[in-house]
Amino acid sequence: MSIEDIIIRIFTGAAMGFSSGMFGIGGSVVATPLLTIMAGMSAMLALATPLPAAMPSAVSGSVRYAKAGLIKYNIALPAVLSAIPFGFLGAYLNNFTNDSLPLILKSVFLMLLGLKFFFASKLFKKQSGNSNQNIKAGIISGILTGLVSGYIAVGGGIVLVTAFIRINKLTMKEAVATSLFCVGILALTNSIAHYGMGNIDIATTLILAVTVIPFSSLGARAAIKLKNSTLEKAFGIFLIIFASYFIYTISR
Repeated sequence: MSIEDIIIRIFTGAAMGFSSGMFGIGGSVVATPLLTIMAGMSAMLALATPLPAAMPSAVSGSVRYAKAGLIKYNIALPAVLSAIPFGFLGAYLNNFTNDSLPLILKSVFLMLLGLKFFFASKLFKKQSGNSNQNIKAGIISGILTGLVSGYIAVGGGIVLVTAFIRINKLTMKEAVATSLFCVGILALTNSIAHYGMGNIDIATTLILAVTVIPFSSLGARAAIKLKNSTLEKAFGIFLIIFASYFIYTISR
């Protein structure tokens, strides 16, 4: 691996870590296109290689969110436990559709979600005293996350953040913090599966894993300082950018 290759991976890890900490996601939605375009990795390697690095990234960001008291563990645990099996079901459903449909649905899903967060952020604001933090609501969020993320192959964090806001009525910061905690667990199970299939480049993963730790903490620190409404709009812009990337991929 050349110096240029190492620099590209360090840059990818920094972008992955910061977005992970700031938005409560695994970071693959950032790392995958960067590894594909800049590092020339195959689609499957670029998709799976960032997964193990999502674990230290999630831990680093979660520590800062935990200190701020933003993680809702009573929602996180039932959500992540129900998301795992339904994620496999969502992935299995791909066998009954053509190859391009999940990519098209991914583009539409990310774009609509991004537009909603950016233009209609007031719809996502938590009403005082109206949170829904029981186990049943957590399970519903997990099932929805598993099915959607498994079928259209997006990181569970993107769906979790939305579900925690809409179903559990959390604030944006609480949803991001709780999602990031869940992402660390989901990344572990997905990493084991993809490693067994030979889809992970170990050298790249190690560089990403070291790089994401400080940048995930920085992303979490930035998110904590922002207003909920500002963070919502930033999340919307983030989703719109990567929806545009997937639309470009389809049109090629």
